[in-house]
Amino acid sequence: MPISRYPNEHGAMTLKRVVVNGGGQEKPGSCRVYYDEGTPEQKRALESGEGPRPGVFEYRPEHAAAHAAWEEVLDRGVWLKGYWRVVWQNETVRVGAIDTENQTVTLAVPVSHGIGSKYHRPDGSSEEIYWVMNLLEAVDQPGEWAVDFQDKKLFFYPPGPLTNADILISDMESPIIEVRDAHHIEFRNITIEGTLGDGVRVVNGNKNALRSCTVRNVAKYGVVIEGGANHVVESCDLYALGAGGVGLSGGDAGSEPHVPAGHRVENCDIHHFGYEGETRLRIPHQEQNKQPC
Repeated sequence: MPISRYPNEHGAMTLKRVVVNGGGQEKPGSCRVYYDEGTPEQKRALESGEGPRPGVFEYRPEHAAAHAAWEEVLDRGVWLKGYWRVVWQNETVRVGAIDTENQTVTLAVPVSHGIGSKYHRPDGSSEEIYWVMNLLEAVDQPGEWAVDFQDKKLFFYPPGPLTNADILISDMESPIIEVRDAHHIEFRNITIEGTLGDGVRVVNGNKNALRSCTVRNVAKYGVVIEGGANHVVESCDLYALGAGGVGLSGGDAGSEPHVPAGHRVENCDIHHFGYEGETRLRIPHQEQNKQPC
């Protein structure tokens, strides 16, 4: 079931202009110095309080009425999800303030590396897209829902009768399955769902496998593999994931010759996830559709 959003379906708004990119100093050439970990510039900025600020942008006049309505409910939480900087990474951030006179939005916290296209700093390209999510007023389509964190209530517009329906609400924060320093363990033909953490986490070990399983409805990654060697995720369906599908790390790129991890992800259907990154591991025969959601 989709979380409420405005505009509906796959609609989105675009920034009119970036006022404060929130990436450090608001001028070309120095926008990112505060994100270079450990540099003198970053340390001075953090010590002086001049580090990354929450982003500020102008919204378009055709959306003025909607933004004015959201300004009235900021105390209950208004959240924006957008491709703030690059088209392959979206991020959700709470709204800190809306200035209806100047038609600006100030985010509550900085977005990773700031807002506005990295290729059009500091003003942005005016093509960065964003939308509102988890807003009670936006629950206007069957199947949509929103959470009121202040009153701890979930509002749901059912697409049909709820008689005999299975309703799952989880407050679990740990992985559903966690394997540490183990070898030759295989999980097959099971459904893994319902956690605020990762679905499956494998740490170290050798030749563990997840085959023909479904991983869904988790807040972070479907599967995370950290270290170890020759772990396998094969013929699995992974969807409705808050972060990513499969997170892989391992091997030793610093050695000569390099030591490969040998991990494999094969023949999986991965869709409706929040974050897309890169890989240098072999991932053949994957089906990825409707990627970041």
